[in-house]
Amino acid sequence: MLKRKIIRTLLILNIFVSTLIIISVISPYIPPSKIWVIAILGLAYRYFLIAGFVFILIWLIFRKNYAIISVALMLPSLFQLSEFIQFHKSREPDKSMFKFMTYNVWNLSRSNSINVNTYIMDSIFQFINNEEPDIVCLQEFALPRHIKEDKINFPSASIHLPYYNYSKYSKKSKRVDGLATFSRFPIFHRDTMISHENKTFAQISDIIVRNRILRIFNIQLTSNKLNTNDSLYIKDFKLDTAIIKNKKKLLFFKIKKACISREKLINRVVARIKSSPYPVVLAGDFNDTPVSYIHRVACAGRKDAFTESGFGFGNTYFGNKAPSYRIDYVIYDKMMKSINLKVHHIELSDHYPVTVMLGFRY
Repeated sequence: MLKRKIIRTLLILNIFVSTLIIISVISPYIPPSKIWVIAILGLAYRYFLIAGFVFILIWLIFRKNYAIISVALMLPSLFQLSEFIQFHKSREPDKSMFKFMTYNVWNLSRSNSINVNTYIMDSIFQFINNEEPDIVCLQEFALPRHIKEDKINFPSASIHLPYYNYSKYSKKSKRVDGLATFSRFPIFHRDTMISHENKTFAQISDIIVRNRILRIFNIQLTSNKLNTNDSLYIKDFKLDTAIIKNKKKLLFFKIKKACISREKLINRVVARIKSSPYPVVLAGDFNDTPVSYIHRVACAGRKDAFTESGFGFGNTYFGNKAPSYRIDYVIYDKMMKSINLKVHHIELSDHYPVTVMLGFRY
């Protein structure tokens, strides 16, 4: 009798988890501004998936016929697995390809401090030099206080990329703080996109790459603005005081607000891409997972370099404010191709840098 009750309870839980998995899978097709809760469920996709696999193992041990039901309920979710893990082999690039890098450098201080850490800065510049990229998109780019905006050529010389585009986050800021694109190839046109909060969230650079023109969008979408206390509430589900309940409400409010903001920004970026006369590379810190409305919209009619040429797990964020996720992307025009995407596991920021070889199909 007891065993029957346990089996029945497990079956109910299995159906509940499978329902959450299905909802998370459809979340990329529902704008957060319409049903924001579903966007949050999308963030938890991989945890629901792990729970689903646990149920399959349980059923294989105790009730094999139920395992078939569990597998059937999980089938829709398996299509998203390619967004998290890939097994593309390394290939030799042809001479027409170029090396691209995107990297959130977290103020070159590995903190939110306004004071650049010279050791971190020198280490990041050295890493870039060692990788020898042709184009680099940096987010949360900063420089020491004594270096003014008219001296932005300082890092350009340090990483041996002569052309650059710098966009300050806020015109009110007195320090060098924003998005930066450095290039081995000439940049002949520069532009920015400003959010409703009057902050730069996208930088546009038109670059002449071996007699072809490429439009690069270097973007940083709205952060969830989580802090270390928020991460405590995410990780410890046993905390249940009235104060913490209020904090949880605040946490979900932060994520809701950020999801809706990212939706508005990515829709603006995509509208701008549609009017581009040149093939586009969209790269940077999206602050959202591959199972999201933001990622689906960004990839519509384009390719995600990780799914096309990555190997292993693609997690790019590893800070202590949220679980480790893939939130940094290189997305490119279908007339282009990619090989050898690599996530470099160096801990000089709370993000890992991403490099990939890009080229044109024709």
